[in-house]
Amino acid sequence: MSLRAAVSSQVVDLLTSPGLRDFRRGVAEWKRRLGGRSHEVHYFHQPDDPYSHLAAQILPAFLADYDVALVPHLVGEAEAVPEPAMLAAYARKDAADVAPAFGLSFPAAAEAPPPDLVRMAARLLTGLSAEVFVERAAPVGEALWAGDRGGLEKL
Repeated sequence: MSLRAAVSSQVVDLLTSPGLRDFRRGVAEWKRRLGGRSHEVHYFHQPDDPYSHLAAQILPAFLADYDVALVPHLVGEAEAVPEPAMLAAYARKDAADVAPAFGLSFPAAAEAPPPDLVRMAARLLTGLSAEVFVERAAPVGEALWAGDRGGLEKL
């Protein structure tokens, strides 16, 4: 092994070491406390993603159980998915199968929502404070997955 490779290996080991990771976390925690900020949870929500709809239903309980500040982010469909239609169909079936076990709702025979309703749902959730986002995300998702244009318009 060359000297350069040996040094590179040592540097990588140092940069990825648990000790350095823990030190960085400690510094970040110290800065957070010094600034009087809460812990933050960045929540990424895709309106037409079945898993996002399930997550939206548990956000109120999550926030009641943990002293964190929620920072919601709306995201669109991932571009690097090899078989997006197959993944979406599987996600709908999986969400419908899993939801009842956790006391959540997802329609059993859900189809992909029409793009115009997805855009409407995204508009309804854009630019909201975290508190309002948590209140509205699940009802918007319910209307979207039911294909309820009127319900979305009321929201």
